[in-house]
Amino acid sequence: MSNVDFLVIFRFMFIFTVWSTSMDWKGILMDSDTLLMVSRLWPIFVAFILLIVTLAQAHYRIKVLEEKVKVAFELINKITDKFSK
Repeated sequence: MSNVDFLVIFRFMFIFTVWSTSMDWKGILMDSDTLLMVSRLWPIFVAFILLIVTLAQAHYRIKVLEEKVKVAFELINKITDKFSK
């Protein structure tokens, strides 16, 4: 993810936090303790999901680099074998 993506997510989290603290929750049928817990823990859930996405992207990129290095070494070995004969 780029810095712009993190900035957009950070802005969304900030706006949602301000909105959730200023909103009147009387019309919602939830226990106040549950609502308080969800409103405090949602950034952790979002961060956990972002961590999973970032690790998955890193895993994919590492696999691609491994394949490129493997092909490069095969090519180098083929060239050195050709010149050694």
